[in-house]
Amino acid sequence: MNLALAVKNARLLAIADAANAGADASNRATLTLYADPMPGGADVALAGQLELAVVECPYPLEASIENGVMTLGAFSEQMATGEGQATWARLRSVAGTAVADLTVGMEDAQGNPTAQITISQSQIYPGVLIDITEGLIAEA
Repeated sequence: MNLALAVKNARLLAIADAANAGADASNRATLTLYADPMPGGADVALAGQLELAVVECPYPLEASIENGVMTLGAFSEQMATGEGQATWARLRSVAGTAVADLTVGMEDAQGNPTAQITISQSQIYPGVLIDITEGLIAEA
């Protein structure tokens, strides 16, 4: 299936709207980083995945939605609580409702993102500051 650009952007806006629902500058959606395995979908319950950190999302979540790509706003650093290799994250609304599961990784040697959520280091330890350097969600 090939979607029109306007439809791609509308789908991305629906993700942003779901994450932003009920949020404001002091009460925001969250992004929880986990080690593998990623469940089969955001509606699938976790099955023992190790929680590494919970990071408050920017409000609004999206900085822009253009050409089928949502660029996320700037994240503040957050201290990690778990230890492991961050490979995915669950985006939740203020109410705690799962919105999306996203891939997590570092930049490649050329400085290009390798995942939807780019972090400065993927091996996480308790007390380490989680630095999300970029967030991009693209419609295929």
